[in-house]
Amino acid sequence: MQERRDAYRHVSRTTIKYGQQSVQLKEIRSDGLRADRVRRETAGHLILDGVSVHPAPGGITGLIGPNGSGKTTLLLAGILTPQAGVVTLDGSPLSAFGRRDFARRVAVVEQQADTQFELRVEDVVRLGRIPHRRAWMPPSAQDEEAVRSALARTDLTDRAHRHWHTVPR
Repeated sequence: MQERRDAYRHVSRTTIKYGQQSVQLKEIRSDGLRADRVRRETAGHLILDGVSVHPAPGGITGLIGPNGSGKTTLLLAGILTPQAGVVTLDGSPLSAFGRRDFARRVAVVEQQADTQFELRVEDVVRLGRIPHRRAWMPPSAQDEEAVRSALARTDLTDRAHRHWHTVPR
């Protein structure tokens, strides 16, 4: 049995021999985003102290609390580098990821976001494809397929041409 771990996920590979032939089985397991014992101070004020969060990979996790309780700081803890503790993605510290790789894997949707442009729902979804393209390149056919797929998975295909701020939250 041979085991390998890459920067994105745990990959276990098992080779089974049957006579003269070999078959390789591959299992991919994701640990997702985790914060362990995170501590963060800003301007001398303690914001987070020993916070651990282990949301289920592939799920949706909401952070609920009063203003100033550290929700946004926790979301940014891995980017801002906590003074103590560690934030990992699939078992690797966030410092191991480049900004583009991180942006391809993690998304944050703010409660309130204002724009000066009248974006449609499909335009907002298309913004999520930016980390997957080279700078200044227009969306590719693959990007457009990913947008259509995301709209379909979230039951928003029929609202794709509506202005994003008119869609109920």
